[in-house]
Amino acid sequence: MVDSDFIKKLFFELFEARNEEEVDEVIQTHPDIFKQENWQPYGDNESFFGVIENQQSSPIPALVEKITNSIDAILI
Repeated sequence: MVDSDFIKKLFFELFEARNEEEVDEVIQTHPDIFKQENWQPYGDNESFFGVIENQQSSPIPALVEKITNSIDAILI
């Protein structure tokens, strides 16, 4: 089992990565943690891939979508 100090350190390494290359460096530095068998689909359901991939990839369109959805909910 991985201790909580290591998990916190790893989180901040990923959080502070400025681009995809830096994230990849963190992943390559910790190959035991990022082995494929350590990961499983969200909710143990492969079908959630479409739901997660359907989200906005940048913050501004995501915020606009939330506002639009809230207006739609009020109108309905």
